[in-house]
Amino acid sequence: MTAGNGVHVTMTLGKVHGLRRMIHRFSRVVYIVGGAGCMLGLMFLIVTDVGLRYLFNRPIVSSHELVMFMMAIMVFSALGYTASVDGHVKIDLVVSRLPKGTQRFFRGVTSLLSGALYAAIAQQNIVRVKTLRLEGLTSSILHLPVYPFYLFAAFGCALLSLVLLLDVLDSLIPRRGE
Repeated sequence: MTAGNGVHVTMTLGKVHGLRRMIHRFSRVVYIVGGAGCMLGLMFLIVTDVGLRYLFNRPIVSSHELVMFMMAIMVFSALGYTASVDGHVKIDLVVSRLPKGTQRFFRGVTSLLSGALYAAIAQQNIVRVKTLRLEGLTSSILHLPVYPFYLFAAFGCALLSLVLLLDVLDSLIPRRGE
């Protein structure tokens, strides 16, 4: 490797890491606001519903719908952040025994395939949002429109896809000693 290539690889590595930090911060904010915010709201809603149900025989009529919508927000807001901190479950009995360069290759291929899958899921959710919006589908009790939750699912999947794309780029950059 010439000095010019080494400088180029270092600059590229720096750009990827800078972009990764920016996406990590953004996904963390999405996770804290969406995931943790809904978790607190969900806890308050369930405690209130149970209290009203057993103390006054007056449950919150729409609690099931609210829990369903809040769970969707919680799950899809956590996807990108969990991937950015490498928190998804992995089973690497075979890959962990391979050389580091081969491990990077498998991580890159896996991230590429996963990123493509989640990009397709995001795209299909956008298609579904358009259909649901035109149909005017709402929830049965509160009559909330359903499409914003599909839109949020698309956003969460797109964010995860972006994090996985950065993993692919990171796996393409050679490391010292490999």
